[in-house]
Amino acid sequence: MMGWEVRSRTKLLDCSPWLRVYVDEVLLEDKKTLIPDFNVIEAAPFAIIFPVLADGRIALIRHYRHAVGKIVYDLPGGDLEEDEAPLACAQRELLEETGLQAPDWRHLGTFRMSGVRGITDAHCYMAAGAVRVAEPNPGDLQSVSVHPSSPQELLRMWSSDEWAVLDTAAVVGLGLGHLGLV
Repeated sequence: MMGWEVRSRTKLLDCSPWLRVYVDEVLLEDKKTLIPDFNVIEAAPFAIIFPVLADGRIALIRHYRHAVGKIVYDLPGGDLEEDEAPLACAQRELLEETGLQAPDWRHLGTFRMSGVRGITDAHCYMAAGAVRVAEPNPGDLQSVSVHPSSPQELLRMWSSDEWAVLDTAAVVGLGLGHLGLV
C-alpha cells in the first residue's frame, strides 16, 4: 500500500502560530484519481497531562472551554511554544495550571488529532507523584480550579460520558489503563 501524492498545496488561511488551513491537490494510490480540493487543517501542537498526585488521586482542572461553550472538567495542558520540547511544555503547563510538579514523567504517546484532516499532534504524558509547589497561574484567559479525584471517581466519569473534549477523554483512558483500571 502506498500513500497519496501531494501535487500542490495552497494556503487558504494563516493565523500562525495557532491555525493554518490548506487545500491540497492529491493523486490517490491508484495513480489515476486526482482530488483537486482536499482540505487540511494544521494547529499548534500541544501537550496534555494525566497528573497523579502523591496520594494516588488525579488532579483534574475545571475551566471554561470556548469551543464547546461551557465549563468542563479537563486535564492540564497547552500549546508548545516555539522550539519547546513536548515534555518541557507538559511540565510548564502542569505548573502553570495546577501549581504541581512531578518527579516521574511517562510519555503515553503522540497522536495526530484527526487521521482525515490532520489538525495537530497531541503529546500525552502521565506525571506521577505530583505535589503542589506553587499557586496555579494559568494566565489572563483562564480561570481554573483544581479538583483532585480518586481513580474510581475518574473511571465513573470516564464511563458516563462526562468529557466534552476528545483529547481529554482519550488521555483519561490512557492514564486509567496505566493505573490498571481499564
